[in-house]
Amino acid sequence: MHVSLAVLADYALLDKADKLSIIGIFGQIGSAVAPIRHPKMTLVIVFESTRADYNRQRELEIDITDQDGKPIVQKISGQVGINGDPAVPPSVNIIINLEDVTFPDFGAYTVSIFLNGDIQKTVRLDVVKMDPAA
Repeated sequence: MHVSLAVLADYALLDKADKLSIIGIFGQIGSAVAPIRHPKMTLVIVFESTRADYNRQRELEIDITDQDGKPIVQKISGQVGINGDPAVPPSVNIIINLEDVTFPDFGAYTVSIFLNGDIQKTVRLDVVKMDPAA
């Protein structure tokens, strides 16, 4: 199992047919002052796998850290598994809504995605200072 897509966005949804829609993908937010409170963002992860992953559970962990590696939110953890028809290579779409995340200062932040303790993907988010007059 591996991460084929990981993005931050304004919004994401899955329809009844499990079709994924992502709105407003971004890698940068701005503010005139720090700390920066972002009211809502969505982490979207798509896991692709092989038939060997069918009916296997894995530990999923997500860390959001500053440029010094210091966590800015509590670690997100849970289980991820592939169920369905073993004749079709399975995939899983995960949508995680993050509300009221506070970034203590300007700089680069990293969302790290782990499966069974092994890093699978990172997503960079730059928090930049903006001119309040602009």
